[in-house]
Amino acid sequence: MKRLFIVAAALLVLASIGGWYFYSPMPEASQVAGDSRTVTVGGRERSFLVVTPPKIQAGAPVLIVLHGSLMDGVKMRRMLGPRFERLASRHGAVVVYPSGVEGHFNDGRLVASYSARTLNIDDVGFMRAIVDALATAHGVDRARVFAFGYSNGG
Repeated sequence: MKRLFIVAAALLVLASIGGWYFYSPMPEASQVAGDSRTVTVGGRERSFLVVTPPKIQAGAPVLIVLHGSLMDGVKMRRMLGPRFERLASRHGAVVVYPSGVEGHFNDGRLVASYSARTLNIDDVGFMRAIVDALATAHGVDRARVFAFGYSNGG
């Protein structure tokens, strides 16, 4: 009887989480246009979305926001809404939403079967190339680069 209760409670919790995830409203969309850019790393063109503050200054910090599995930078931005961008704008920071290979980042799990892992995609090199591109274009501070990741991007 106790086991049945535990299983029922676990199913109820899972159903509640699933209901919240699938039926909760998406946050408001950002009103700031993002700038789609690409860099080539390891012979592969990689894409990322950049949101710069209205008055960007040399030495600005960078926040890299990494998506979860089966997403991309645009979907991650849509999922989060403008929260990070508002915070970054207050501090003059640049927000970057990179996209993984086929919806994944190479997070180093040896048992992962997705292409980012099996092809040993250099995502660290990708992040460095993004920062290099931003340093060239906007003079961002290479010593003030921060990252936030969700799931596979965490």
